[in-house]
Amino acid sequence: MSTKPTFTDVDGKKVVCAFLDQNGFEYLEVSLLDEATGSTERALLLNMYDAKKLHDATNQFMQRTIARNFADMNGQLSPTEREEMFGED
Repeated sequence: MSTKPTFTDVDGKKVVCAFLDQNGFEYLEVSLLDEATGSTERALLLNMYDAKKLHDATNQFMQRTIARNFADMNGQLSPTEREEMFGED
């Protein structure tokens, strides 16, 4: 079974996120996927605190990006996309 990327970044890097149990603790492992070989290379190993910091940073990025591009984005989004992003029609 081949590993499927969780997402692909803007540079085309395939990223795989997985939960990892280690020494009685759970971590989020973020790895880069080499599709040719199917192998992964760990980029980040996040504990709960690290994951919260990353979550906060991505939320801040989304809020800033949406605010900067709201007028353009709002006109280009379908009703379904607006509902998913903003919780409104």
